[in-house]
Amino acid sequence: TPAIKLSHRRHQILYDYGMFRLCAFTQPGTPAPTLQGPWIEDDRMPPWGSDYHFNVNVQMAHWPMLQGNHPEQFEPLIKMLKKWMPEMKNYAEVFCGISDGIMLPHATDDRCVPADTSWKCQFDVGSAGWTALILWELYRYFGDRDILSEIAYPMIRGALRVYEKLIDDTGGTTPHFYAPSPEYHPASGPAWGRNPSFQLAILHSLLRAAIDCVKILKINEPKIKKWLHLQKKIPKASISEKKLQIWERLGLEISHRHHSHLAGIYPFDIFDSDKEDLELLENSLKDWTEKGPGAWTGWGTAWAAIIWARFSNPKAAYFIIDQYQRFFTQKNYYSTHNSPSRGFTVFHDEKPPHVMQMDGMCGATAAIMEMLAHERCGKIRLAPAVPDEWGDLEFNGICLPGGKTASGKRENDKFRGSIV
Repeated sequence: TPAIKLSHRRHQILYDYGMFRLCAFTQPGTPAPTLQGPWIEDDRMPPWGSDYHFNVNVQMAHWPMLQGNHPEQFEPLIKMLKKWMPEMKNYAEVFCGISDGIMLPHATDDRCVPADTSWKCQFDVGSAGWTALILWELYRYFGDRDILSEIAYPMIRGALRVYEKLIDDTGGTTPHFYAPSPEYHPASGPAWGRNPSFQLAILHSLLRAAIDCVKILKINEPKIKKWLHLQKKIPKASISEKKLQIWERLGLEISHRHHSHLAGIYPFDIFDSDKEDLELLENSLKDWTEKGPGAWTGWGTAWAAIIWARFSNPKAAYFIIDQYQRFFTQKNYYSTHNSPSRGFTVFHDEKPPHVMQMDGMCGATAAIMEMLAHERCGKIRLAPAVPDEWGDLEFNGICLPGGKTASGKRENDKFRGSIV
């Protein structure tokens, strides 16, 4: 586990306790991590049945396993997904008539049976894609070719096949498809639209990963020309007035817990924030900031801290992670979905029982590591979002893609770092 020492007591505890809870959350031979993991109360049903949510929550639970050097903790998820493969293929065949695709409902029980009757739960095609991409990240960090060939690439390919069936690429118009953007429902109109930025970000990440997989595994893949074609023709996002949109002709109207339209910044890293996409992202983050955090949850707040870290903004990243610690952890530091107090978000429960949820704590733990080191646009960034409030600090062993690790030390306002 990376050794991190901060001159900031509350955030030091947040990291240390987050990694401690991660250890208890899941291990080889145990169930894959659900919303609450093993912390189920005896006196009531757990919120949302403590099920598997694949539109951010399961993925967020695995984020600190990457930087935190714990690939073994992916074993329960991988084992479960392999078992589910026939069911995921069946969903794709029923939905769009193909035998080599996969679909994954965004909320399921431990048998891959939908845990929600909403059609948006059933047909969010991004759930399978995002799950495939977290396994691709596992390969990028630790280089296990067996995982790549046995589960990551089959899921990447299967998720892409469903997108291919949805895309209308006829005529001279821009290719397009219709889909939901997770949990977003506009004030008027349906809860889906044309070319959601969230889905486009996943699609571009899948195309990039699939093309790389073909090279790495030396596969004779008949779909490669199609993927290269889509990579050139599919837009990276729906954009209007130089801002990222939820989907075409719909911008962010209100504060919202799921930062789906910004997913191209993190976790999918498809924008060049240093050069060509800088103005677009600046405008989008300004618009997002204007809407504010008034309807964020614990996990949404942790995710927001990482987005600011990925934009190399230490003040904003610090402010958001500090609000997470103040409003979404209890005195014993367990993490909550809603805030136990008023003042930051409309999602608050002043009276117990509070909804404990692990994804936010995992996201906050990952955020601290992201502020210290991460890879973005193919470049490793050391201390990209380290705030003054952390004072003197030292870290060693934060994992990066390609089997590399980052270390660094700040003393008397001077920083020295290394990558090995």
